[in-house]
Amino acid sequence: MKGRFPGAKFTLIVPIDGDPRAIGRSEIANGEREGTIEYLGEQPDVRPFLARTEVYVLPGYYFEGVPRCILEALAMGKPIITTDWRGCRDTVDLGVIGFLVPPRNVEALGARMGRFLENPVLSHPLGAASRRMAEAKFDVTIVNRAVMVALGCPGVGTML
Repeated sequence: MKGRFPGAKFTLIVPIDGDPRAIGRSEIANGEREGTIEYLGEQPDVRPFLARTEVYVLPGYYFEGVPRCILEALAMGKPIITTDWRGCRDTVDLGVIGFLVPPRNVEALGARMGRFLENPVLSHPLGAASRRMAEAKFDVTIVNRAVMVALGCPGVGTML
């Protein structure tokens, strides 16, 4: 990506994961040396970094449910590129909020990222749609009500 789009900035904000499937410290260090990524480690508050982001990318394929980091990006009004994987796919309305790529498919991920780099005006309308989805689908009141209904709690309609 950096070769095609030398002005693009790719920032990685995650803790180093000991999982052998995860990107390792040596790979991160190589990316930093090559100038392809900026590694900021784990951050206690991601909002300032998300505010400067044009597109949020999470190519994850772990069994984690709906990733909180994507919910944070939706709430901040960022378009999403993530994997067509359980939990991740629930956060993307295709072509409206962002795009899904097959897990572990670097070419597809690069193509989707390139689409935003080639046409940066896509970010604004998709980001606005992301914020609307966060409010309509992932608002805490809506999620709590759905959990209460699923648990069969009486009087849910009047509680929340």
